Amino acid sequence: MKHSNFLTIFIFTRDRPTYLKQLLEYVRLTQRNVNFEIIVSDNSTSLNSRHDNYLLSNQYSFKYIQHKNISFENHFYQNLMACNSPWVMFLHDDDLINIAWLSYAFNESLDRGGMILNCGAIGFNSYTLDSDSGIPDIPNPNKGLFSNLKESRFILNRSEFVKSYFSNKVEYMPFPFYIYNVEAIKLHRFNFTYFGKYADVDFLSRISESSGVYWDNTPVGYYRFHHGQDSAAYSFIHHFRLMKQCSNHISSVAFFIFHQFKRLLLWILPK
Repeated sequence: MKHSNFLTIFIFTRDRPTYLKQLLEYVRLTQRNVNFEIIVSDNSTSLNSRHDNYLLSNQYSFKYIQHKNISFENHFYQNLMACNSPWVMFLHDDDLINIAWLSYAFNESLDRGGMILNCGAIGFNSYTLDSDSGIPDIPNPNKGLFSNLKESRFILNRSEFVKSYFSNKVEYMPFPFYIYNVEAIKLHRFNFTYFGKYADVDFLSRISESSGVYWDNTPVGYYRFHHGQDSAAYSFIHHFRLMKQCSNHISSVAFFIFHQFKRLLLWILPK
């Protein structure tokens, strides 16, 4: 069953017209009669970027809305509250989404029914790109997938979700490739002040506790790696703050302590 009218995709862009052009071109190439609503949401500080983004959006026949240099949190929630679809995706302008892949994976997930229909978010896997890569012709098997998760699974509490980020194994899904159940997430807020680079992990962990998160290991696009980006950049203090979220779960605390001890040993012992 096709669920095209169930999903709105917001493309968040800010002062990166070159990346945005790659993304919009890739969307055009991979749409294949899929009718997801696609909206370019421009929060650029540069008038030149705004002008370029407006022209690009019209060239590719995507809706275009403009904001006046607001915070990421306000950018996220203004669009969330304006969304008329039951499901919404917030894509970053530097990543690439393959609409045909996304349509297939999204339809397959919803067709499974049951808990997935009411969960707070569905996270999909992706291939990876370097910061200076252009549009790939085909997936690069040498770069591999972002997540090493072997089988799709449900995450139903904060402890289980956060614990995935304590391990050196990447078995969680990349933040830009989540589709959210609009009604299920409206009460949740980002907390950048306390969690910094891990505000997205905190946000998703609370969704997992209230309504569940489903991880689908099907790749739907390309995640672009940059130096020091959000949850891909490890930090002891943010790990510690995340651990405090599930401090009432002894297994999570023990897992955190063991992981940090192992990191210390690897740093001390000779190579």
